[in-house]
Amino acid sequence: MVQFFHCSAWCGSLILSVLERTTSMGHVSHEENVPIMLVQHPELALMDLAFAAYLRLDFLDFSLAQPNSSGVCDLDFLLVSGGASTVPRLCGENTNQHVYVDFNGATPITISIDTNTNFAFDRRWNIRIQQIECDSPCRAPNGCLQYYKGVSDTVTSFNYGTTVNTRAPLIGTRQMANLNYGVCVRMALGYCSIQWSQSDTLSFTVSGDTGSLDTTVIGRKIKFIFTIDIIISELNFSYRAIHFLGTDLAAVTGTDCTKDFVIIPNPSINGTAENVDRFCGNGLVTKTSSLKPFVLYVVTDGDEIGEIQNRGFILDYTQIACAV
Repeated sequence: MVQFFHCSAWCGSLILSVLERTTSMGHVSHEENVPIMLVQHPELALMDLAFAAYLRLDFLDFSLAQPNSSGVCDLDFLLVSGGASTVPRLCGENTNQHVYVDFNGATPITISIDTNTNFAFDRRWNIRIQQIECDSPCRAPNGCLQYYKGVSDTVTSFNYGTTVNTRAPLIGTRQMANLNYGVCVRMALGYCSIQWSQSDTLSFTVSGDTGSLDTTVIGRKIKFIFTIDIIISELNFSYRAIHFLGTDLAAVTGTDCTKDFVIIPNPSINGTAENVDRFCGNGLVTKTSSLKPFVLYVVTDGDEIGEIQNRGFILDYTQIACAV
């Protein structure tokens, strides 16, 4: 167990200097040449300070073993305990992700990384830890595991990737089980609503059999036209119908989303309100929400039975200016 012993001001917060073998300003780092004891159970204990409300952890580099075929982090995982808020068990690839954790009075917050030495893998982690003051503009609202402050940005689910889980390539999912958290966005001055959309045509795969989908169709808007000739009393009539395949076809909503899904509160499409707020499947039709605060909820259940090669999501958000 190591103690922090130095701090410096940054955005109303404290960046902690941590001693682990060598001093690394503002980071907890692991390299392959550290003693096996630190690879097995490196731990950082942080005691509450009077002015501190939150910790923010930035994963500058994070590569652990993938979850098992059910999405459970069983070999390698990061654990955060002792806080007033819950941080899920994390594994896989999470570079550039971040999480917030609330202090629970004087209870220490412990951050630990467990690895399984029987599984050969090139593990890496580099985590910046900041203590954020109660009145800091960087402070996340209550209940937010992640917090974004820009007018527009990109939100990625934990362990998202375009390749299949190498631990179970036929059925393995990259999406992690047992998630239930909020992604919050700070409402910018003069902006009244927020729009959520897929980052690319294949960047939303949260439930169902993703591996069986035709990627040349799913996620793309393809106009399909067919003609039927009808003969009535020797008169020929031609009927033409237009169908759209792609994102709409792959999207699942409402009560059909029971296991893994995202929630966009009070959504609408092109100004028309929807009567559902749960979205899953393998496509997300662009949604707009005017409910404050701006938040996206992410929920996954405890297993991946019937869920094949789900990768999670990359979603872009854009805040929309208030009407003049």
